[in-house]
Amino acid sequence: MNKKKSSVNTKPNSNYIPSLLAIVLSLIIGFIIWQPALKNNLTNYDERAYITENKSLREINIQQQFSSFYMGNYHPLTMISYSVDYKLFGEAAAGFIRTNIILHLIFCLFVGLCAWQLSGGHWLAFLIAFFITCIHPTRVESVAWAAERKDVLYGAFLASALWVGILWMQKQKQWMLFLMLFLWILSCLSKGMAVVFPGLFLLTTAAVEFQKKGSFPIIPWLKLQATRWIYPVMILISLTFGIVAVMAQQEAGAVRNDMQGLPFIAFICYPTFGWIWYLKLLIWPWPLSAHYEYPGPKEIVLWIAPLLMIGVLGGAWVIRKKVPELLFALLFYTISISIVLQILPVGKAIAADRYFYIAGIGFALAAAVACIRNQKIIWPIVAPLILLIGIWSFLTRKQILVWKDSISLWSAALEQNPKVPFILFNLGVSLEKTGDAGEKRAVELYQKALAIDSNYFEPYNNLGIILNKYQRSADAVPLYYKAIKLNPKHSDTYNNLATALQALKKYDESIVYFNKSIEINPNNASPYNNLGTLYNELGRPAEATALLMKAAELSPREPRIRYNIGNLYFTRNLLDSAIYLYKQALQLDPNYADAFSNMGVVYFQQKNYPEAIKCYTSALQANPSFRDAEYNLGVLYLTLGEKENARIHFAKANQLGHPGAAQWLK
Repeated sequence: MNKKKSSVNTKPNSNYIPSLLAIVLSLIIGFIIWQPALKNNLTNYDERAYITENKSLREINIQQQFSSFYMGNYHPLTMISYSVDYKLFGEAAAGFIRTNIILHLIFCLFVGLCAWQLSGGHWLAFLIAFFITCIHPTRVESVAWAAERKDVLYGAFLASALWVGILWMQKQKQWMLFLMLFLWILSCLSKGMAVVFPGLFLLTTAAVEFQKKGSFPIIPWLKLQATRWIYPVMILISLTFGIVAVMAQQEAGAVRNDMQGLPFIAFICYPTFGWIWYLKLLIWPWPLSAHYEYPGPKEIVLWIAPLLMIGVLGGAWVIRKKVPELLFALLFYTISISIVLQILPVGKAIAADRYFYIAGIGFALAAAVACIRNQKIIWPIVAPLILLIGIWSFLTRKQILVWKDSISLWSAALEQNPKVPFILFNLGVSLEKTGDAGEKRAVELYQKALAIDSNYFEPYNNLGIILNKYQRSADAVPLYYKAIKLNPKHSDTYNNLATALQALKKYDESIVYFNKSIEINPNNASPYNNLGTLYNELGRPAEATALLMKAAELSPREPRIRYNIGNLYFTRNLLDSAIYLYKQALQLDPNYADAFSNMGVVYFQQKNYPEAIKCYTSALQANPSFRDAEYNLGVLYLTLGEKENARIHFAKANQLGHPGAAQWLK
């Protein structure tokens, strides 16, 4: 077959009915495949920082989002999208994940439209590109993980920009260039990885020229005299967003500085290892993990990775005339992941599934166009393609279950990487709030993480929190000092150390460290709250009031702060104000047992015994092991002369270990 006959017709067919049906059917099937993710919960992997503990979500503050970094990124549109979701769905995980699914389907739709346009309007090309993009198992991290909104958002904008770019290449309408630039800038404002778009655009330009002439032009854009301006403009935009992205990473301390002692060859091997790793994920996407550790120096694949990369690219170059789509796919893939290949080491992982999100587009387009260009192979590959899509769908749905919750996520990661401190720590955090058995397991995991890496500061901090909880503050203090030595700029560690010192009645030292915590992070509500509570205990109400009000300003939806302000009013004998604050705390947390109990104490002082009984009863419904509520009910019934009821509650309080209940029973 000569080149002219084998080239693809770039003028779309006029029969749109099959294509429209393909689009509608694909979107429906795609949503069905991803629907199980709606049952997932939020995890402890960045979702607390992005959603549950992110105060900036409470209001749609456009100016703030465009003028600040967050979590080592500059992605104002992503943060605004979270605010919109929060307004609509609150903190419900399903709301955030549903938006992710919709954005992912939009992304897949535009990838399919790119294939449809490049293939001359063939609906089968749309289907191939859509489903390869939609259901590959590596997509799960980007879609089912609510904190990875930036992937699906920048992907939707970037794919739409590429589609408009292809339209411009074929129709040469100037307004299309401006629309493409606009969509691409929106993509950059969603995630910094979008800066690679100019390279992808140039490569796709060359592919369109190849379709017309049967050979790849080296510099196709120079022939378009009227539009030369677009390329320097795109380069300038890329450089600007690239510099901003590096600044954001540096501010967050994500750029690694612990690799300076490695030999120079390592800075070649690590990037090429990542290149091979992502290619492996494309071909064999199982098992997947939330964390891929840097390979050790003894792993042979690390050292032969440069040769493997050269071999793959060289082979694609040799057969470029027979299979030009393979070279296009590999170049598209290489450009897409070039900025995440750890040339500048960032983060704790060598690779991540989410970084493959855009890189896979090239393979989807190449597969779709290759099938249409060689129409004899279309029907023979339909059955294997359907089988492959079926396997991927199964693996994708299975991986969705891995992201069901924090324990599931990190347990799966630990199975594959049992000696990675980062995974051990995160699984420990997941287990901490599951009861005594979970806390014991968390302690074991933290200790194991520290045995592997004694310079990992976070397990020291969390071990200290658990020890302090069980009145072992003296044992917790040295752990906090160790954590501070390793990371002297972590506000929460100073706050936790101050809390432990307060428990040891070392109030002067405690006050110093609470203030240090505030100094490091003036927007952290917790040290204001804790220091205000301490001042209240020390009989310094004016200082306590100022600090607690500041805490409430910084964290208006934190019930513990409202509760502590209620306690402050109670100590100042402002009983009605105390009740008002306890009720506010209960509006934020309807199961806040301490707030019910203290409100019962206030009603008891006011001799409003029926309301006091209701409050103590509600406290016990929220926490059946609440010994103070049982004891207070005993005192109340004794006050009312109901000795039998009093005896019942004193007996229960005694069983729960209340120190004063036994005396009343006698």
